[in-house]
Amino acid sequence: MRTYLTIIIALIFNLLSFAQTNKINGKIDTVKGVIPDKTNNETWWNAQASCKDILSTYAKKPNSLEFIKCERLENSQTIIKATYRVKGKQSKEIEDFLVENYGMGKLSWTCCGWDNAGKYGRFEHSEFKKIDTYCSAIISMYASGEVEDEDEPTGIKLETDRDKIDYFTVIVELVIV
Repeated sequence: MRTYLTIIIALIFNLLSFAQTNKINGKIDTVKGVIPDKTNNETWWNAQASCKDILSTYAKKPNSLEFIKCERLENSQTIIKATYRVKGKQSKEIEDFLVENYGMGKLSWTCCGWDNAGKYGRFEHSEFKKIDTYCSAIISMYASGEVEDEDEPTGIKLETDRDKIDYFTVIVELVIV
């Protein structure tokens, strides 16, 4: 019994010691042990403030891929999310580009639409490391196969021909993992 008590006390002491050495401004991070104080960390704040077309800024982007918007997310591993779209007729060209250049999984038809089956593309950039050593960009692509059809009783049908789908969506996220 005395041995167990000694081990437990030693573990508590080590955990407390670890917590003290991994604090910045008294905040503990659930992922890496530290949350930077955003008001004092210029690099973090600048990265947050520079919400823009991630692919054009840090990588290669095909002309037919249209930038739609950029969002800053708080309290998430995803810090910036950029949304793009491409016409269905050009979706295969963009898919091939993302597979070849960023390692994204090929799109497949699943249930009610097209997606990359959880195999995200990825790229690194030296500027990301200024945000966090574990920051990188991930890429996914998808489209709903639900299209309007007046001839259907529900007014909607599933379209498996990607050329007949109006737009595919491409998401690029800066994540800290």
